Amino acid sequence: MRKYLYFLPLMGLMLSACGTTGGRSTAHLPDRNSPAASAYANRCGSCHAIPHPKRYRYEVWLRTLPLMEKHIANRNMGAMSMDEQVLILSYLKQYAR
Repeated sequence: MRKYLYFLPLMGLMLSACGTTGGRSTAHLPDRNSPAASAYANRCGSCHAIPHPKRYRYEVWLRTLPLMEKHIANRNMGAMSMDEQVLILSYLKQYAR
């Protein structure tokens, strides 16, 4: 049963990637003018609406990023650099619930 606690939020993120594009507005994000918020919005918002970092716990974000990387690779969008991953994960860690 425990494994399903993470399944639904991840499926929501994955399905939202299929339906909408754009979504790069940072107005609802904490520290929205920071380079980290911009990286998060630009990379993640290129496929779907940007969820607020507090939407999930950091542990869920840690599992989500590799899944999203697979989607990015499947769409031939170019892999995230290690610096970009560290920046986005540090941002999500700071503001996750």
